[in-house]
Amino acid sequence: MNTRLNSALLPALLSLSILSTDVESCQPADKTPYVRCGHPDTTVFLGTQASIDGFQKSLPEGCNCFLGKIQAAGTAHLDFRPLNFLRGLGHFKLFLYSGTDTLRGFEHLDTVYGDVQISSVKLAHLDAFQQLKSIGGYLFISRFARMERLDGFNQLRHVGNLVLSSNPDLKEIRGFSRLKEVTFALLVVTNPKLLDLDAFHSLRKNGGVISIRGNALMKDLAGFSSLQRTGLITIESNMALQRIAGFSCVDTMETLSIGDNASLRFVEGFGKLKRINYFGLIVRSNPLLEHINGFRSLDQIHNKILVEENPALTGCCCLYKGIQSASASTTITIGRNAAGCQSKEEVIARGPCKKTRS
Repeated sequence: MNTRLNSALLPALLSLSILSTDVESCQPADKTPYVRCGHPDTTVFLGTQASIDGFQKSLPEGCNCFLGKIQAAGTAHLDFRPLNFLRGLGHFKLFLYSGTDTLRGFEHLDTVYGDVQISSVKLAHLDAFQQLKSIGGYLFISRFARMERLDGFNQLRHVGNLVLSSNPDLKEIRGFSRLKEVTFALLVVTNPKLLDLDAFHSLRKNGGVISIRGNALMKDLAGFSSLQRTGLITIESNMALQRIAGFSCVDTMETLSIGDNASLRFVEGFGKLKRINYFGLIVRSNPLLEHINGFRSLDQIHNKILVEENPALTGCCCLYKGIQSASASTTITIGRNAAGCQSKEEVIARGPCKKTRS
């Protein structure tokens, strides 16, 4: 049986999580009534400057909450400032290729009830969304060829799903300072120059998946210091990652998988984690991993304990309580690690971790 988490699981779960948001009320995040217009099934294509300039005139007078979908794409330079009357929007998709290098026109937008999807070849900044407080669907930021620093979205409190993917020059995330809830999926994948995820220090609740994968230069995974609830966390294939020190307030989750991190040496985070349900705990194929002492509080692991192919791993005393409390149906596989962590029997024989002096 394949013991790894199926990599196809995440996009499948993500697709299921995109909510059919009820936008009919068009009630903004700050509770101020808006003047609504349009229909959720309506899609408006804005591919020319003339279509952008004329969009407001095509709506009923006073409308500042368009319930439909705006999709903009093109290679020409486009000026979106004529859209700055919008405060509420159904969906928004923006695909800018070679022409537009500055984005303005969304400074008053504070609520999107569906999805926001943005890709760009020339944009270096995304600071046009500084008033956006809530996104009901997903925020998808992908294939920004020039963006080194993501510093927008500082007022965003809630998003259904957040995907930061395939941004080749992205080094820093400095937005999202007030983000408190991601309803389902937070995916940070294949950003080869991204250095850290400290920006998510305010995030308190995640109802589904956090996946941190394929970020080749990330050396230290701290942050997530306010996160209390989450479901599945995967930390995989981050080639330079040496230390996991975040997630210090999480006490229960459904699944934790740490694998294929070529430089990982220490798991020091998860200090309050007591219980893992569902798929259980998977720590596999981390060739330099020496200890997982962050799991010292972990005393219940359900369904699966898989710790193998970590040839430098000697410190497994933190698994003792989880093994001892495991039910008969729990699959326990411990092997091909260093001395002290080569089998379930060896971990039990060595006993629980010794208490450290304060």
